[in-house]
Amino acid sequence: MVTAECVGMLKASLTVSQPGLRGGTTHEVTLNCRTTARAKLDLAAGPVSVRITPSTATAPGRTTIAGFWMVPAA
Repeated sequence: MVTAECVGMLKASLTVSQPGLRGGTTHEVTLNCRTTARAKLDLAAGPVSVRITPSTATAPGRTTIAGFWMVPAA
């Protein structure tokens, strides 16, 4: 399960991938900032890469912050 949130822009995207694994997967979660997004991802054991990319410009004089938290399924 991945939980993500952002502020300081309107939208962003969170990309979670495992490109080094055979048949590597990529998951993209669209973030509407100021709301929390949650997604259940099917990941294999091994290294995971995560990237957050702003989809809209930051307003002048504002700071953009994005974060995520991943926890293994029970």
